[in-house]
Amino acid sequence: MEIQSDDTTLERAEKLLGDRTIRGLIKTVGTIGAGTGFTVSLFVAETAFGSDDALLAQAKIALLAASLLSACLAIPVLRRAGRSRG
Repeated sequence: MEIQSDDTTLERAEKLLGDRTIRGLIKTVGTIGAGTGFTVSLFVAETAFGSDDALLAQAKIALLAASLLSACLAIPVLRRAGRSRG
């Protein structure tokens, strides 16, 4: 596989590293990003509602529910994307 000058960055990376490696890296980076966002959201909730235990508990439950919903919505999308790429 030869790299052409008009290849996109992703196409170049796939040719150099292989398609499966690239998909794995993208999933890993996405997971790290999601984990970081979840942690920052908990920190912001703690900072905003630290003195009010009831509001802090509601914020934590809402963050957990949003994370679970996001995972449930992402799974079928990732499965479909994996099938379409072969």
